[in-house]
Amino acid sequence: MKMLTKEIKSVWLTLNRSCNLRCKWCYAQESEFKKELNMKYLCARDLINICIKLGIKNFILIGGEPTIYESFFDVVRLIIEAGGRITVMTNGLALRSKLFCERIKQIAGDKCQFNISLKGMSDEEYGKNCGVQAFSDVLKGCSNSEKYGIRISFIYVISADNVDRIVEFSQRYKAYGLNKYPLNFSYCNDVINDSSFHNIGCNCKSAVEIDRIFNSHYEKVYEILGSVFGLHQSLPICMTDKYYFDLMKKRDQLFTACHVLRRTGVIFDTNGGLLLCNHLVGYEIGRYGVDYFDMDSFKSFFESDLVNNVRERLTSMPSISCRNCKNASICGGGCCIRWFSQDFSAMKKDALKRKEVIK
Repeated sequence: MKMLTKEIKSVWLTLNRSCNLRCKWCYAQESEFKKELNMKYLCARDLINICIKLGIKNFILIGGEPTIYESFFDVVRLIIEAGGRITVMTNGLALRSKLFCERIKQIAGDKCQFNISLKGMSDEEYGKNCGVQAFSDVLKGCSNSEKYGIRISFIYVISADNVDRIVEFSQRYKAYGLNKYPLNFSYCNDVINDSSFHNIGCNCKSAVEIDRIFNSHYEKVYEILGSVFGLHQSLPICMTDKYYFDLMKKRDQLFTACHVLRRTGVIFDTNGGLLLCNHLVGYEIGRYGVDYFDMDSFKSFFESDLVNNVRERLTSMPSISCRNCKNASICGGGCCIRWFSQDFSAMKKDALKRKEVIK
């Protein structure tokens, strides 16, 4: 199926690769967090104009850590004045500054939301996971966001290191009063470095095993947090537990596939290059200023056979059995990045060891 610009609902702008944390599972490790890898302001301006003219209103600002990008407020102002809405994917440390909160509220009003990636529930966990004991700063940022009426939500990456403690995490999330904010769980995936793959998230357990452990704790987590949380299920549906899949779906707590598989989003790297997935840092399939420079040239390039052929190869089903699966439209074979380094057949065999998976 051909990709069409009219199907694009959201655009990711990678403003920078520098960061004030060093999370061990970060998808952008290939960039080495170099300070010089910043999107030039004129490039950001042109890309925003292209997207607005295409009718795209949803902008996701990513990094690195986008809030330390030198032209962050200028980019926010551009988007807001053009009638767009913003989600900032952040570690949340910028919100500890009242001056930052005052400025973002003045410029964006209620049209800018911050999606904060939690690295743990204590300064010690933060130190272990990302090199900086910053949990107290995140809590300060939450307090400021409430004071200034800034919308926030949280994301927590589940890995082999923390899946056994997901109930404890949920208890502490509630104890700190964070359960007033939406929470999204997601499974850790591969980090791609110079054409190699580091399976940090599933270091001692398979992805299927991590999913099984999460399911075993799900009811307790639900008892603690209620419907405030959801799960982004990046495994193929056929590898998930049918009972818990159906239960979470019924409770509207389950999200499958992603914008890559749904063809609804695009990502621009710091140089303006077109990426199909933010895990593919440095592997752009189109160059800003060469392949596109305005709305018409981007539309022509994005809908070209070259881009569609690359996308079809990236998102091709991982197994022949996927092609006729009744769940193919909502599953897409699971996260396509997973199949660069993991074996579908072996994972399916692992999943079938359980009594009941979705067939």
